[in-house]
Amino acid sequence: PPEPRRGTLWMLAGGPGGTGTVFNTPAWRNLSGARGLAMMVPMPRGTGLSTPLECPAQEAPDSEHGVLVSRGEFGACSAALGERWGENLAAFASAEAARDLLHLINREKQPGEKTFLFGGSYGSFLAERLLELAPDAVDAVILEGLVPADVNFLELSANVDEAARALLELCA
Repeated sequence: PPEPRRGTLWMLAGGPGGTGTVFNTPAWRNLSGARGLAMMVPMPRGTGLSTPLECPAQEAPDSEHGVLVSRGEFGACSAALGERWGENLAAFASAEAARDLLHLINREKQPGEKTFLFGGSYGSFLAERLLELAPDAVDAVILEGLVPADVNFLELSANVDEAARALLELCA
């Protein structure tokens, strides 16, 4: 049987644009539950089914890269988002998503329980944003698929090795 609840494990998905549904599997639920952790999987602003940021023409199955926006489609997608959201587009920034996450963590935290944060890829980027806002908000952080704070997502793969080496040097 599962242990009594000892804390909460917050799972932050990759992307940008990941909804977290990759963590909605029996394996992830059983892993956290067996350790007495409630698993929370927030969907950051602009993802999921509430207010997704979409570029229908650039994400059409018959577009250049199908449902993925290509480098060549990026400008048109940005323009479409600007046209749709105007000044409100700034509300979808990673800093705003981190504030949302901090609010949820504070709301769910129970006295005596630990709070753990797992960030994969873009989720590690979002975890960094959270730690900038509130370094003491969580008890432990796991960063997988490191994304540096100053990353340009269009050139991400070129920076991954360098970022991981820098982190490992700090850990040494």
